[in-house]
Amino acid sequence: MLLYLLNVVDDVWLLAFLAPILFFLTAPCPRPALARKLYLAALALGGLSAAVYAVLKRNTGWVVREYYDIAILWPLLAALAAFTFMAFLALRPKGRPGAALMILAPVILMLLLARTLPDLFLQPLDFDVGLDSVFNMEYLSKLAGYLSGLLLMTLAFAAAGSLVRRLPGPATAPAVLLTLAAGLLCLALDCVRLMFNRGLLPRSQWIAKLIILMRSHESLFLFAVMAALTLAAAAAAAEAIASRPEGPNPAAVRKARYALRLKLRAAVFLVIVMGATLATVTALRAYHKRGPEISEPGRVEAQGGTIPFALETVGDGNLHRHVYRTEDGTDVRFIIIRKTESAFGVGLDACDICGPTGYYQRGDDIICKLCDVVMNKRTIGFPGGCNPVPLAFRIESGRLLIEAADLEREKRRFK
Repeated sequence: MLLYLLNVVDDVWLLAFLAPILFFLTAPCPRPALARKLYLAALALGGLSAAVYAVLKRNTGWVVREYYDIAILWPLLAALAAFTFMAFLALRPKGRPGAALMILAPVILMLLLARTLPDLFLQPLDFDVGLDSVFNMEYLSKLAGYLSGLLLMTLAFAAAGSLVRRLPGPATAPAVLLTLAAGLLCLALDCVRLMFNRGLLPRSQWIAKLIILMRSHESLFLFAVMAALTLAAAAAAAEAIASRPEGPNPAAVRKARYALRLKLRAAVFLVIVMGATLATVTALRAYHKRGPEISEPGRVEAQGGTIPFALETVGDGNLHRHVYRTEDGTDVRFIIIRKTESAFGVGLDACDICGPTGYYQRGDDIICKLCDVVMNKRTIGFPGGCNPVPLAFRIESGRLLIEAADLEREKRRFK
């Protein structure tokens, strides 16, 4: 459940916080009817692009996600950079939103939707991977996590929008500009990562270190945006509490008081949603990363270049986890399981998708610790998907034998 909640938050937070700012900065435009048409066109085109990609990705091998994202990120970065600069000019004390903002905002929204929605479309289709039926608690738990993430991000969108439209331009400027800058930097670094992975950038050591640093602190951009919006909410709440509205008549005073109450409610609403989001990306993520309690792998050594296992030891139908230390000191983990009376599954405790996260057993299923994908143990030993990377073995004289040289060749996966 937590995996899908966190996935949705990671995928959607930028859209959830940027979209209200796009709407806020283009609200004063002189042609609201045209703005509505442009936004509706952006919603339609962004949703259609994402749906087409999702269908092709699900049913064909024609599309590669990295290239799809790169094709979107370049125009998105250009549009967002121009929008950020124009927003800075518009939010000055005597600044005014220009017509260019009204054109750029729908373009940015369309590209954000085209990049964000494919994952939201595809995730529910994988909930039943490895399951016999969708009518079980595991499927419902995954669906509940997915829907909880959507609900949290919908509330974040509503809270941010409710606050920024009730603050005057100068008071909103720091939160708006920091959100735009954080989004721009986040997308730029993501573009660098994708291009580096696809060989479109030189294999520079400093680029690799930058990418590792970014992946180690992915939530910093989200924290910066949340901090800016929370400070804006605190300022709005303080103003609403301290203000003593005056007016030419009682009706005007009542109207001013009502506006202050709405501002205070918007500030409280945003602080509550930010607190829930912060708890999700910190405490719940830490809880999820702990994973299930599993035993330490048994350490083995080679005998004449071969690691032997007695069939009666590894043939009980349970998952056996082992670790071999290579000549350079790298611990290479691997798993053994008896799949049927006459077949064994042997593979690394790692896969091509999730890396060396590892697996654990639940009943007759093998579960990936990182992505929670459920695999029937009969698939162990076959390549593809989230299956363990197959490891060569042979059976002789009642023993299962693995060559140490095969483990040496795979040590790069565990560094």
